[in-house]
Parts: sequence; structure tokens; C-alpha cells
Amino acid sequence: MTNSIGSATAAKQHVRTNAAPPATDMTFATISPKRKKDIIGAVLLSLSCVLALVELISGFNFLALPLLALAVAAEAVMLLRTLRGAPLGKLTVAAFSVVYASLFLYFLIWGANGFVKNLWWNLIFVLPAALLAIALPLLKLHLRGKALKALSALIVCLIIGTSVTYAMFMSLRARPTVDRMWEGHDSYLNAVGGRKQSGSSPNVLFILMDDMGYADISSYSYLAGAATIDTPNIDSIAENGVMMENFYSSSPVCSPSRFSILTGRYSSRGYLDNVVFPSTVESTPWSPTHFFNPYQFMNNVDGILGDEITFAEALQAAGYDTACIGKWNLGDYGEYLPTEQGFDLFYGSYYVNDMTPYNW
Repeated sequence: MTNSIGSATAAKQHVRTNAAPPATDMTFATISPKRKKDIIGAVLLSLSCVLALVELISGFNFLALPLLALAVAAEAVMLLRTLRGAPLGKLTVAAFSVVYASLFLYFLIWGANGFVKNLWWNLIFVLPAALLAIALPLLKLHLRGKALKALSALIVCLIIGTSVTYAMFMSLRARPTVDRMWEGHDSYLNAVGGRKQSGSSPNVLFILMDDMGYADISSYSYLAGAATIDTPNIDSIAENGVMMENFYSSSPVCSPSRFSILTGRYSSRGYLDNVVFPSTVESTPWSPTHFFNPYQFMNNVDGILGDEITFAEALQAAGYDTACIGKWNLGDYGEYLPTEQGFDLFYGSYYVNDMTPYNW
């Protein structure tokens, strides 16, 4: 009997040992606070990655501004979270980082100003935002409470300011993403150079005037002796030469019509079917015009492309001295300059005098 009592006691102890814990213990063991999903950060990061990848592969510079807009959106989210005392959000910070890293790489790879200049200007505009972003987590190591919240909010505001400044100063100068025709360009001009002109070859003077009516000068006027503008010197050229009375401009605005006169081609073939606006960021970086050309022409075209063959290049190859005096309006840097399009000398303005910025 003693053995059976001992066995029963042992059995009860075994049951108690393997029994499930009380309900209250189980509750504390299984419930943990749920982490909120950063949906906004995930969306911003996804969009930033997609746009950055497309821009880096395609070279399309018009994607730079949407990317910066995403950066500002991420920074605004960071500011709101800072004011609430909440964490910045890893995905949101990652979106901000992707934008700046991709813009930095884009202008190093696709920039039209040369590697050193692209590197220098990118560092100037990217470093402030990067240093401020690094300062945010460092604050948490030394500050707490209201001071931390206030300084964090100030830094995020400064980051937003650097992004807006980057957008305003960004020149969007990138290499064109169109098929180039350099081989045909060079072979044609080399062929022309093989037939140099003699000293008795005639001089060539070409006068182009914007916004002039057909009958404004006296030689073409239908008003006989009461012409709108009396132009005796031009009249003498007409009397001793040829008057052409049936001609149609290729465009109603200046840049594409100038392109066609210089090249003998429709302006749409050169991706230049509208007016070229100033992109000289050195003149007034706050001017919005240096954003305009890449959006209207697409393909990163910012003027008359260098592989176009102009009559100035043909004359130059044939041994002529060439000069362009007055308004150009076909680009203001790199391959778009008149001195890169067959003119030995240029004196004047890249744009018309009612454009901003205007440089003589």
C-alpha cells in the first residue's frame, strides 16, 4: 500500500510538472507589440529606384527633376515624423539616399561638361545634403527630448532647402541620346577640303533678319517710293545680283528656321523644332529657362548638334575664313556654339535681347 501511495504521488507530481502554465503566463509570453509597416517609405523607395535605374540606363536628363521631387517628398515625411517624435523610417531615408546617389552618378556618366567639372559641381550640391543627413543620427547620441526634436526638425528643413537649391542650380547639361552621324560629317568635309578654292573665289555675305516682313525693305516694297524702310545698300545688291521672290521659311520661329538655313534640312530631323532658350547657368542660376530645352526637345538635345553639316563648315573646309556676327540662338555651350559649327569668329549674343539671361 505504501508503494501504491508513493506511485500515485509520483504520478501527480509528474502531471503537475508537465501541466500547461496558467492562462495569464501564456498571455505575457505570446503577445508582442506589432511593428507598423512603412508603406509611404516603401512607395517612395520603389519609385526612386525605378526612376534612378531608368535615368542611369537611358541617359534621359528630364528624369532628374522628378527624382528630386521624390527626394523632397521623402524629406517632408521625415520632417513630419521628426515633429511627432517618431523615427525617420529606414525606407524613407533609403529613398532619399537613392535619389542623391543616382543624380551624382548620372551627371558623372552622362554629363556634357567633362568628368572633372561634373565631379566638382556635384560635390558642391550633394555634400551639404549628405552631411546634414549624417548629422541626424549623431544628434540622438547627445540630445534628448525637445532639444533633439527641435534640432532634428531644423536639419531636415535644411536638407529640404539643399534639395530645392540643387534643383534651381542644376543645368541638366547632358550628352545627347540620339544616333550620331560623325563619320558622314567628317568624310563629307574632308572631300570638300580636297577642292580648295582659289584667291579669285567670291566673298559670301548672308544676312538673316528676324521678324522682317516681305515688303519691309524698299527693293521688295509694293509701295514704290514710299517703302516702309528705305534700304539703298541692300537695293544695290539686288540690282547687281538676283532677287528671289518665292521662298518659304521652314518654321515660323527663329531657332528651327536658322537650323534649316544653315544645314538645308528640316529642323525636325535635327530634333530642333522650337526655340532654344538660355541654359547659361553661370548668368543667373535661378532662371527656369535652363530646364526648358531638355523637356521640349527630349533626347538631351540643347541646340544644333555637332554632327550637322552647316554651309559655314563647308566654306571653311573649302578654304574660306568664316565669321558669324549678331544673334545665334542655336545653343550656348559645347558642340552647340557657332565656333563649333564652322565659324572661325563669333561676335554677338547667343540669344535675342528679350530673353533672360541675356549676355553680350
